This record gives sequence, structure tokens and C-alpha cells, in this order.
Amino acid sequence: MVRPRLLSKPAVCPRPGHEDTRVVRAGTYGHPPRQMFRCEDSAGVSHRFSGLLPRHVGVGGVCEHCDNPVAAHQGPVLGPKYEFELQLAAQALVDVGAGLTYTQAALRARAMAGRGPYSGLEPAGGLIAEWIDVFAPALLAVHAQTSWPQTVLADGTNFFISNKSKGTSNLAFTVIGIYGYPEGGGRGHVLGLYACHDETGQNYADAFTYVERLGDTHTGQRSRWEAPAMVLTDGAGEVLGGVRAFWNAGIADDCGPGQPRPFAKRCEWHMRRNADRTLAAHGIGGPRHWLKARLDTAFLREEGWDEFNTRGAEFAAVATWCRKNDAQVRAQAARRAQLPAHHSLAALDQVITRVRDRLEKRAGTFRNQNRLNLLLGLMYLRELGLDNANHYHVVLRDAVTAASGQLNRQRASYCTHHAYDLRP
Repeated sequence: MVRPRLLSKPAVCPRPGHEDTRVVRAGTYGHPPRQMFRCEDSAGVSHRFSGLLPRHVGVGGVCEHCDNPVAAHQGPVLGPKYEFELQLAAQALVDVGAGLTYTQAALRARAMAGRGPYSGLEPAGGLIAEWIDVFAPALLAVHAQTSWPQTVLADGTNFFISNKSKGTSNLAFTVIGIYGYPEGGGRGHVLGLYACHDETGQNYADAFTYVERLGDTHTGQRSRWEAPAMVLTDGAGEVLGGVRAFWNAGIADDCGPGQPRPFAKRCEWHMRRNADRTLAAHGIGGPRHWLKARLDTAFLREEGWDEFNTRGAEFAAVATWCRKNDAQVRAQAARRAQLPAHHSLAALDQVITRVRDRLEKRAGTFRNQNRLNLLLGLMYLRELGLDNANHYHVVLRDAVTAASGQLNRQRASYCTHHAYDLRP
């Protein structure tokens, strides 16, 4: 009987004190086949093991990434109870973050695994939905924001389900986007994306809480973060209610840089647009009109706002608009030089537009709030430029190893008694 040959690069026995024992291959288990090993000590006592991350048994060959030879027992790693390699799951998470549907990503995963569709039928998206449930939290925890930057931008967009035969359109869900700029004029980036049933002040507060909780998962600490110096919004009542409820933001003297509360600033582009519409009600539309020229400086300094107020008083709608916005514009114009130099929601609007492009055509398929937020998290990672399959693979492999091979249970976040429904 031929004694099994020692492996040139053997697996490590997970039992304490077995680091220097003799390890050989010892058959396979499962489908697809996973490599088993036998550990034998100097006394001849042996046991079999597969390791925390079982490996898919290959036929030997060359690694497609580094061109180095690979032995049959050195195949790609799999989850302990998963049929697919972690590398395929990582690529699928990149795909859905880029906008592919669950079904399209599942088809690609099966094709890359050399399996093809089930019985000639297109695969369903349940496979990818389960991968999102199990793996996406690990990716988000690694790359979560851990503090609020100097300036925070917040805005939302609604998704509707249209019934052309009935001529109706019903709200499906809302996605709230949060963006930030660091102190010192650095480049801004998205901080988080959050899905909820509708746009309310409480849901905006929940979105800010969601970003903080992700960061707490990353740091392992649970605490309230230091508030930003300024929060920039479009002035909608819902988002203003959210920033007031969460940070007590306002326009008083105790709000802003160095103060205990954030300054609640209105987006100047939105204010200019609303003012233009008000002027249009009086037939004022051309750029050469004298009141248009006054509008150009109305948001830059108090004198400009006073001049626009005075000259616009002869137009009823303009006078009403000025009275309604006087306190807000006067407060931020007076302190414009002291506040962070961020005046528009344009950067966040671009992020929201890209998210809308990826979700809008299939808005009716999303019902589970928890999973949609995980999907939005993958889109958040794409916005940061972190959606790389090799990087995802490393993070997933480390997460499974840290959990001693015990992955989260699949379908754990499926809707249960409407607990996670976007449309209760």
C-alpha cells in the first residue's frame, strides 16, 4: 500500500498544538467536491478536517490571475455550506452595485462557474439576494464612515410604481442620499444611501442614525458622533425636520463652526431657481432685466439681499417670496464668509441621479427595506471607487475566517410579518 505523499504546501490543522503534524490529502466531501485532509501526529493518531475555508477540488493547472502553478488541493475557497466560490460571490456583489439586476448577476455567476442555466431556464435572482444578505454587511462594516465631516448634504428622491392600464402612480419607496465635505476644502464623497417608505422628517433622522450605526459596527464602539458644522439642504420641510430632530440645526448665533449646533443652510441654487420662478410669474425672464441683476448678488451679502427686497417690493409675488425667505437668506448671507464654502447640492444630486438610473425601471420589485439598504450600500461602495472583485474577495474571506466559518444564515432578513417592508 502506497503511503500518501506529504503536501508541498499543506493545509494547517485548526486544532491547537497541531501546527507541526503530518498533513495529507484524504478524499473529498460535498458537491461540488471539497478537499479533505488528514492530520497525523508522531504517535500515529489521526483525524480528518477540511479547514475553516474549504477549497474546491481542482484538476491542477495555472492561476488565471498570477500565472503560478496550482495544485488540485489549492483550488478556490468556498463557504463551508456554499456551492459557489467566494470569488464568484464577490464579483456578483460588484455587478449588482453597478446596476445589474439580481437575475442578470445570477446568470453571470452560474456561467462563470461553468454550470449554465437550470434545466435550460434563466436562473432566478434569489441566489444573489441571499449573497447580499450574508456578505454585504461585512463589506459595509469595513468601509463605513466613522465620523461626520465638516459639511453634510442631505436630499431624497421618490420612486413610483405606475399602472398604465389604470392611469395610476403609487409611491414605492424613497432613497435618501447623504454627502459630505471635510474641513479644509478637501474633495467630497457620499456618506450613505438609505431607503425608506416615504419622505418624512423622522425618516431623514433615521437615515443619519443608519450612517452612524454602520460606523459603530466598524469601530466596535457605540456613541453619538460630533455634529457637523453645517448641514446643507434644499429647504424641503421633511429634510429640515430631520436635521432639526437629529442635530437641532438652525440659523441662530449658536449654530455653525465652533458652535454646539450645526448651521442649517439652504442650497443657493435651489433658492435662485425658486426666485426665478417667482419672477417669471410677473413676466420677468430675461437675464438683462434690472431685477435679475439684483438677484445675482442677493445671496452673497446682506446689502445685495436688501437691494433685491427693496426693488422687488413693487411685485406682489416677489415681495411675498422675500418675506417668506428673509430670515434664512439674511442669516446665511451675513455669515457666508464664516461658514464652509459649500453652497449647492449639485454633487449629491449627481449621486442620486446615478442611483435612480440603476433602480428606477425595477422599482416595483423592491419590498424589503433591509436588503435594499444593503444593495444601496454596494452602490455606495461603487461611488467611492471601492467595488473591486479581488478586494471584495479578500474582505469576504477574512470575514468568514474571523467567524470560524460560520456564515450568517441565508434568508435571515426576508420580510417577516412586514417587519422590513418598504410598502407596509
